[in-house]
Amino acid sequence: MTVFLRYHLKVLVSLLIIFTLLSISQTYALSIAYPNAAASLEEQAAKEVSRYTFLRTGTAPKLKEVKGYNDLPNGDVIVVAKNASPIITELKVEYGNVDAPDSDDRMGYIIKSIRKDNRNILVITGANTYATLNAAYRFAELLGCHFNLAGDIIPDKKISYPLNISGYDEKSQPWFEMRGNLPFYNFTAGPDTWNTADYISFITQQAKMGLNFFGLHYYGRCSAPGELEGPEPHLWMGHKNDVNHDGTIKPEGAYKSYWASSFRSGGNENEDGELEHIWGEQPVRVSNFTSGTNKLFENDHFSSEAIGSKEPQTPEEMATVFNNVGALLNESFTHAKRLGVKTAIGHESPMGFEPGNPEFEAHIIEEDWIHSCLPEVQKRMRDVYGFTLPTRRGKKNEKFVKALYEGMFTRIMRTHPLDYYWAWTYECWAYNTHKPSREQIEAVADDYRYCNEVMKKIKAPFKMATFGWMVGSLESGNSLEFDDDLSKDVPFGTLWDMADGPEGIKKVIESGRKGWSSCWYEEDWGLTQPQLRLTHIYTEAAAALNAGGTQAWIAKHWRTNSVAHASAAHAQLSWDNRVSVSDPMPSIADGTKKIPIFNPFDTAIEDRPLEFKKWITDFYQNWAKANFGPERAKELGSLLAKADQMGEPKSVRKGIKGAVPKTARGLPSSIIEFYPEDGDPSSEDDESFQNSLQLYKEFCKYKNDIVGAGNIDRYMYWYHFFKGQIEYAKLAIYRGAYEDEETRNPKLKNKIIRTWNKMMNHETQRIRNGNEIAIIAHLQRSVWDHIFRDQLEIEEISTAYDGASALRAMPEISQIYMNENFEQKVLFIGNGKITDAKMHYRKLGSKDAFKRIDLIKVGNNIMKTELVKPTEDFEYYLTGIIGGKTVTYPVTGGSTPGSINKTVITVEK
Repeated sequence: MTVFLRYHLKVLVSLLIIFTLLSISQTYALSIAYPNAAASLEEQAAKEVSRYTFLRTGTAPKLKEVKGYNDLPNGDVIVVAKNASPIITELKVEYGNVDAPDSDDRMGYIIKSIRKDNRNILVITGANTYATLNAAYRFAELLGCHFNLAGDIIPDKKISYPLNISGYDEKSQPWFEMRGNLPFYNFTAGPDTWNTADYISFITQQAKMGLNFFGLHYYGRCSAPGELEGPEPHLWMGHKNDVNHDGTIKPEGAYKSYWASSFRSGGNENEDGELEHIWGEQPVRVSNFTSGTNKLFENDHFSSEAIGSKEPQTPEEMATVFNNVGALLNESFTHAKRLGVKTAIGHESPMGFEPGNPEFEAHIIEEDWIHSCLPEVQKRMRDVYGFTLPTRRGKKNEKFVKALYEGMFTRIMRTHPLDYYWAWTYECWAYNTHKPSREQIEAVADDYRYCNEVMKKIKAPFKMATFGWMVGSLESGNSLEFDDDLSKDVPFGTLWDMADGPEGIKKVIESGRKGWSSCWYEEDWGLTQPQLRLTHIYTEAAAALNAGGTQAWIAKHWRTNSVAHASAAHAQLSWDNRVSVSDPMPSIADGTKKIPIFNPFDTAIEDRPLEFKKWITDFYQNWAKANFGPERAKELGSLLAKADQMGEPKSVRKGIKGAVPKTARGLPSSIIEFYPEDGDPSSEDDESFQNSLQLYKEFCKYKNDIVGAGNIDRYMYWYHFFKGQIEYAKLAIYRGAYEDEETRNPKLKNKIIRTWNKMMNHETQRIRNGNEIAIIAHLQRSVWDHIFRDQLEIEEISTAYDGASALRAMPEISQIYMNENFEQKVLFIGNGKITDAKMHYRKLGSKDAFKRIDLIKVGNNIMKTELVKPTEDFEYYLTGIIGGKTVTYPVTGGSTPGSINKTVITVEK
């Protein structure tokens, strides 16, 4: 071969190599396309796919608007668009023209890989824009991300880029049209202290989890004479003329209203002249808190910013509370509406006259009264607007109640969006030996009719629903008690177990009416301890399907991180209806076979369905892997699954190994009381005591086996929770001994103070968001102050914090609206001076150096971030020094290639 030929052959080979490499790079390049006429949620869905790809790989694929297939960029492409988009119409030919499922208003999605024109295309599409966003978040889950109500969980170990987008083949439709949450007001441990950012964060996380309902219950002053429950500020009652055109309340139409706070009182005196407080929570001062926890609060009080810093006294102050809460609801519910999350608020019926029931001594209402309308409002309706206060059912009551509804609905329509106004029957109204008379039942029926009639008259933009602890008048009547009082478009719902059984929601659905059922992530008596209730959640999903498929499946709870496992199970079961794209969607009847029903209260563990046994073990092991990494996921998951199947927390005296021990009791939730004469342990060395704590000790022994900064941080949340519970149980023993004058001594007092301090140090170290801070306030008030300080007269406290230093930001903020500031509360945990507190940020996906800004001091160990109107999506992390120790948020954050920072996308309103 001549030199000339050899030279040209080398050139040809080189060119072939270059062309081959270019072809490969085009095939495996990755872009994300969405329609150029996309709705804002379609664009957000595309952004979310890019964001979570970045978090898993360190590279953010480029976004491109396209008109159709011919506009797609070269290389592999992820196409994000709703099912009706022209580009999806073009592409779905490749997978049999299958549409995203949308029957019965249950909107589903498709995630499907196709091969076209020598490149991979991944279609992410939903039946509407909301379902398309659901699909984007599901894709993030398939990449290994995990969501809960308090934030995102991103695996520590990144995966390679570009992603392989071949092989995806999933079609899904939720079992229920609406699935979501009922965060319950009344106690400090619940949502009462949330600010606007907390509501928006919670609703944002709901959307990521595929949840789309956010409801709020309302307590008036009392469900029965002599009780103290409210009234709460998220629902105002009064005449429409007391509502300004912008929805604000005039001072003369305002009255005192309360969420739980450090200053909430209520101020009623009992028969002995002692001051009683709403839900038994007496006012406290943060500066008196123990164990350095006072530094966790920016002020000497705690409350939602919406209700201010003290109990309102003047009409102007009372109006300000309603108006601030109205603004909070407007911003939060507007955000919910944009994400497709349905909202609900309402009162406990009847609004007006309720007859007493002296014939049944056990009934909660024995004398005639006006039930929900507050005395202050009654007086104003009578003295200013000329209404006769009703003393019986009839026309006067109808006129009075309808005027109230018109005022309330006018205020809602002028203040905030709303999807459902739900009227509740109050707790124990028709069960627990309380049997309402026919007149009492008809009083509720009257109220329901008046509510519905006023809605239709004023053309309210929201629908009516009814709800209660049990549906209808069960268990003293029947579930269809009010079927002839309301049109069939009004759903009936229940909080009760098993969807009220075969006589409950099942009968409602069979009558042609929509039914709403529920589950409980936790019980209110146990808000100071862990609760594992996935068995209950599973059986409630089964009951909802077995009833014929409820329209809504709603979870009641107070806490967020402490029930992360429960919310994850709720979301997973709601969407546990996934098949290949070419397969038919399973029906509700199929669902009853996949999630078989059984009663956990009367079915032994060994006799429960195999489907359930496999599900609960798999779920907990997968949850443990997502949270703590793979190293000990099997052991930890199995441990939790076993404890969950053993049911409600067990009495410590029984010494049941592996079960959750009962360390809490009462309302508000406080420490358990031991009675050695009845068999309770009197010493921490008692075998029953040690056996009862086995679950906690077993979980905590894997501390040194967890790998990865994020996994360790999430494991340590539960480690400190469980270690704190061991100290909490010891306190219950010491309490009993200290109450006995024969065993009370200074040494025991010091042991109580030290043990309390250990527990609070553990509680402080599990702070991840504002809910844990609220738990600390709850413990300080309902346990230390109420039991140890007031009852046992222990005035001495430890002010020392002996735990690890940390930096936390709260709540999780992962999206903001364009032209809004990014602001976030920042907490330094530790001792000593705080210095060099910075926010580091840069454009999401950029390789440029991080910009830095100073954090802003707020009070005590609280600071805040403030980034003025960012115009681009960004990643960030926070750093600072406390007591000479450098701390970082998130714990995986930083400027190295392996760092996993927090990310924020900007979206259109």
